[in-house]
Amino acid sequence: MSQQMFERGFTKVSNGLLEAIMHYPASGLKKDILLFLIRYTYGYQRNTVEVTIKEISEDLKRPKSKVGAALRELIRDKIIEVIRNYDAAQKARILSLNTASEQWNLTEIQPGNRQCTKRSTVYQKGCSSGYQKVHCKGYQKVHSYPAQTPVNKGRNAAPKKSLKKEKKKYSMNSVEFRLSFLLFNLLKERRENLSQPNMQQWCKHIDRLIRIDRQSPEEVERVIQWSQKHIFWQSKTISAEKLRKHYLSLAMQMGSEAEKNKSAGQNNSHVSESDRIRL
Repeated sequence: MSQQMFERGFTKVSNGLLEAIMHYPASGLKKDILLFLIRYTYGYQRNTVEVTIKEISEDLKRPKSKVGAALRELIRDKIIEVIRNYDAAQKARILSLNTASEQWNLTEIQPGNRQCTKRSTVYQKGCSSGYQKVHCKGYQKVHSYPAQTPVNKGRNAAPKKSLKKEKKKYSMNSVEFRLSFLLFNLLKERRENLSQPNMQQWCKHIDRLIRIDRQSPEEVERVIQWSQKHIFWQSKTISAEKLRKHYLSLAMQMGSEAEKNKSAGQNNSHVSESDRIRL
């Protein structure tokens, strides 16, 4: 059983980093984010990963707002390093794990302290009201917050910046558009009156299949061609979203059928010419 698991791949992580994460006093979501980064960095023999909050949220199946808040705290505590910030051109940020756990900004309230018993209350200085009340159980991180400046809400207040993100546009020459259009054309061969879908939406799912799921465009093209010839899968992969959903099953079945055809061809090669004529 263990041999089969290793055949599917494994991630090489140092014991020091695992112990630091294991003793890190944080919520389950923060540790899930750390495991996500370990999987998509060291799992692919690299130190960084280009990813957005939305992609992490979809992968972990957790609310985007909570993932964003937890990620900001991990960056603030120097557990996660931002190699490249989000901008309009690049879209996603590049993140990396800070393997030097001694640099992590963790000021813990030690257990046994009179200020930190079970269901106790701690008052710490630093917030705008003078003191901040913190309820803690066991280990608790303590952060000092600088005094907040008053916000000008009058007529001369600066207008708020729009937080709406610009949607990425895929050109007709992009790999994502080409693969999406290939799938649409194969579907249209079976149903001529099929209306053209939102190709930008299809391109987004193909982009995730290549960028997040780490599938090569050549392999994706072969799977699309094979799925639309298969009597069962041609009705299951009627969109780019369905293609990504069933991609693992498609690729595995395509590979197994290719192996069967190869072995069948080798067996037929041992049959003599007279036997072939008789058959």
